[in-house]
Amino acid sequence: DIDIAIAASPYDFPTRFDAIPLYREEMIIACSPLHRFANQHKVTLKDLHGERYLSRENCEYAEFISTMLDDLGVELEIKHATEREDWIQTMIRADLGIAFMPANSCTAAKLSSTHVADQDIQRDIQILTVASRHRTATMQTFIDQATAYPWKDHLRLVKAA
Repeated sequence: DIDIAIAASPYDFPTRFDAIPLYREEMIIACSPLHRFANQHKVTLKDLHGERYLSRENCEYAEFISTMLDDLGVELEIKHATEREDWIQTMIRADLGIAFMPANSCTAAKLSSTHVADQDIQRDIQILTVASRHRTATMQTFIDQATAYPWKDHLRLVKAA
């Protein structure tokens, strides 16, 4: 049994959950400083066609982004796939490929990056609780502390829509 989860999804959470927003951040293209995208402020999804791609296997946006690319006929050359975020970051630094990443992950890892010009890909980080379950004092304290935290002062955030 889980009382509280922190999660993100490009899709709406089932109604059995209460979703409490914490912050929103942009999904960007992480790349090596040697990559042609490193000197571009923005690229389009079609610019990604044929690029070597490093697949972040635990990314909650992988299927969503893959569907967007498929709809545009954009094909990526999957070079490596792993659940290990640190391995993806190391491969990006070695110029073995690019990856979609949350802006804060990219910033924390000190990776070069560019924005996606033609799609607004954002992820909303939310606290989830079971809607029908009573919130204990401990749960409510956690929620109160997490929602009061000044995320915008510590993260590279996108303005809420």
